[in-house]
Amino acid sequence: MAAAEVTIGGLGRFGVHYDESADDGQETNLTSRFRLNFSAATQTDAGIEVGGLLRIQHDHSNPASAAKAGAARLHAAMGPVTVQVGNVGDAVDAMPGLYLPTTSVGTGVNFMDSGSVAIHSVGGFGAKAGVVNGVAFKLGMSGLNLQVNASDDHSDRVLSGHLAYKIGDWQVALAGLDDSSPMEKNIVVGTVTGDLGFASVGAAFGRNENVDPNMDADKVRIFGHIPVGMATELVIWGADEDKNPDGDGGSFGIDVEHHLGGGVTAVAGFSDSAIDDGAQASAGVFFKF
Repeated sequence: MAAAEVTIGGLGRFGVHYDESADDGQETNLTSRFRLNFSAATQTDAGIEVGGLLRIQHDHSNPASAAKAGAARLHAAMGPVTVQVGNVGDAVDAMPGLYLPTTSVGTGVNFMDSGSVAIHSVGGFGAKAGVVNGVAFKLGMSGLNLQVNASDDHSDRVLSGHLAYKIGDWQVALAGLDDSSPMEKNIVVGTVTGDLGFASVGAAFGRNENVDPNMDADKVRIFGHIPVGMATELVIWGADEDKNPDGDGGSFGIDVEHHLGGGVTAVAGFSDSAIDDGAQASAGVFFKF
């Protein structure tokens, strides 16, 4: 009988979310998410690891709906090389420095806003139906990481890749995406992250082009990640977006987290964006298992 390592993990979050721009008179609402990741892997006699990952998730945004299971992602890996097939997302979404170094990778308990510079990115692995089938190639060695993703669903052909290099406490990454669907998305993103000792910092720039020039946007974001005591962290970020025909749009956010132990974190955050026409705030509890 074949023996495989099977793991069940995931996360949960719950709290309160305020959105100033809500047009239904319900600016304040409960927010929650529960996610289960099922992963399994085994190894051949030659040392090749073969496995898969499946995600099931439920969001409070649609409390009456059932939990959703996404398409599976399968992989084979040996040494520095990994090949994935299935629900692989895009390589821009997986690049270092694209998201914030927070528990939700955004602001607040429910992601809210990360100031992401990849506005037209297809996205990553998730629990969503109809995910485009694709393949990803990864290579990691001596501080150098390369990833190339390709997907083809007839009208939606996406090719993306990123290259990242880390030396000491600093890392630089460059990524690009070409989408030949009717939307014709084209993205180029660059990021730099590093450690100053008292704080970690990062900067990112993205050029987002679309078949509709009114959706084109250039965006830049910077952040600072500051430890406060042994268990508390503060992340402050600011971004500026030049988007036609809206012109310039600034945004900023503050995220405060206190780690309670056992994978549990109390999180509060605030963000304000000129493009989204309002401020948002959220607070609650985030846990991983």
